[in-house]
Amino acid sequence: MKLVFIYATAQDAAPGTEWRFIHIAHALKRSGVHHIHNICLEEFLQGVEPYENICLDADLIIMQAIFSQTSLPVIQHLKAQGKIVLLDLEDRSNFNWTILDESKGYHPFREAVEEIETALRIADGGILPFASSLARWNGYTRYHVIPSYIDLENLMSIKQVEHEEIVVGWHQGLVRNQPEALVWLEKFLLRVCELRPNVRFLPLAVKESELRDWPIAISKRFLPPEISNQPWPNPLGWVDIGLVPIFDCSTESLSRINTLEYMALKIPWIGSEMGSNFDLRSHGWLVDNTYGSWERILLDMIDHFHIYQRDSVWGPYVYGISQGVEENLDRIIRTFLQIIESAEAEREAGY
Repeated sequence: MKLVFIYATAQDAAPGTEWRFIHIAHALKRSGVHHIHNICLEEFLQGVEPYENICLDADLIIMQAIFSQTSLPVIQHLKAQGKIVLLDLEDRSNFNWTILDESKGYHPFREAVEEIETALRIADGGILPFASSLARWNGYTRYHVIPSYIDLENLMSIKQVEHEEIVVGWHQGLVRNQPEALVWLEKFLLRVCELRPNVRFLPLAVKESELRDWPIAISKRFLPPEISNQPWPNPLGWVDIGLVPIFDCSTESLSRINTLEYMALKIPWIGSEMGSNFDLRSHGWLVDNTYGSWERILLDMIDHFHIYQRDSVWGPYVYGISQGVEENLDRIIRTFLQIIESAEAEREAGY
């Protein structure tokens, strides 16, 4: 099988792109059975000659769905060449119309959503990270669910670092560009600083500019930048307790990956009682997004860390390591083959 993955952003710019495309592509390459190519959309649009020929030779082209005026013409072009095109909605899968701004009377992302809906009608199908997302995009095309899996091989290479204090970590991408979530996290961490002097913090995948925005009471508890700046996933080797807050449905794919990484590393975690966290509720500790709820469970986890750590060794760990991309490669391949078979049958039938 010859597969082409067209991603819309630089490989290191969007975690979802890496998990949904790069990890799967690398695992398929390592299998030695399939021919895989990763192409950046920008480079494809520049008319780099080999990319056109690579796409023409592909059995299936999987493209990241994005809010961009450039993606629709690319899909139309590929379809005109007789290619089978699949759209991956990733974090866009849970895009919610409920964020309608009633005071202004319009949806701020209406044009972007309509563009993706049009692209879905043209494409041969779509893939979603969650079955719960099917209702949102129902009626535009045929869908298949492929969860976001972790790069277990890379994750298992991490060296756990011994340290005296309890280190609490969270992925900054879960709250980035969300003022309400950032205010909530700041107030919550300030309270933890007041009550537990033996705690340090490690914001994961954080930008240097973001480290300057915290109150001194919190920032002085941060581990040194040279730790948070290490190549991913090495910083996880310092984390004792993981936080997985969800305030925006667009971060659900990221939160699932983040949570699975904690589980595979036997790190106890606390998450918002919603979205993808709810699907993993039997393997962690879920609370509603109130200060009191988060404070109670985190303080108890800090005070009785070894008990929570012991509970993370069995069920959560076993499930976490079952969600590696290599471990689910057969399922992914079967889905791709099913899509190709269905598209070819429809074309033979004249649809």
